[in-house]
Amino acid sequence: MDARGSHDSSHLVSGGGNRIVYLWDVTSKHPVKMLRGHSGQVNCVCFNQESSMIASGSLDGSVRLWDTKSNSRDSVQILADAKDSITSLCISDHEIITSSLDSKVRRYDLRRGLLDVDDVGASVTHVSLSKDGQCLLTACLHSPVKLLDKDTGEILNFYAGHAHKKYKLEAYFVKNDSHVICGSEDSNLYFWDLIKGTVKTTVAHEGHRVVHSLNVHPSQNEILTAAEGTVYLWTTEEE
Repeated sequence: MDARGSHDSSHLVSGGGNRIVYLWDVTSKHPVKMLRGHSGQVNCVCFNQESSMIASGSLDGSVRLWDTKSNSRDSVQILADAKDSITSLCISDHEIITSSLDSKVRRYDLRRGLLDVDDVGASVTHVSLSKDGQCLLTACLHSPVKLLDKDTGEILNFYAGHAHKKYKLEAYFVKNDSHVICGSEDSNLYFWDLIKGTVKTTVAHEGHRVVHSLNVHPSQNEILTAAEGTVYLWTTEEE
């Protein structure tokens, strides 16, 4: 269901339908750890910046934190506040941010031990953090993509025009935060102007129905998309 690389590219973490979180050694191609504890499929996984911790979100509504350096196979913390499936998560230097089908975006401040909850009014399939760390982007079923102020939860803008009725779609900021991108169930990748909220362009994925997953290169003008059985790498010389 999800896989991420460590920041030094030495390990991968993955999760899926068998409810196990796998930590893989890239060189040997073998799992270093198999972490058990979730009672439902693992929908999303993520390393922290130092790759010393793994966070995993599950269909069971919980987020579990795992210490990659410890010999223990047990999770070090369980965040069980969601009332429905965890669909995505992201980690900053001191926060864990999750999205859930219960229409909530939750922000856990690990330094202060606080939880902030924002209700966006629709089941959230994905949340991402802007490069400046000030805004959140949410992809929601039967709803526009929403831009939220991370600290206050205020909705700052909407991005509409794409189709999002059934599948888990993902939304991200481009590398300089100037545009918002999201997949769609009409075979297109959508680009919106961050401030104006208008569609800047669409990129067609011919022969495919759903553009369900994507990611943005942190420093180059490159975007990865996944449309059903095919992965695409897009690049442009323009900013």
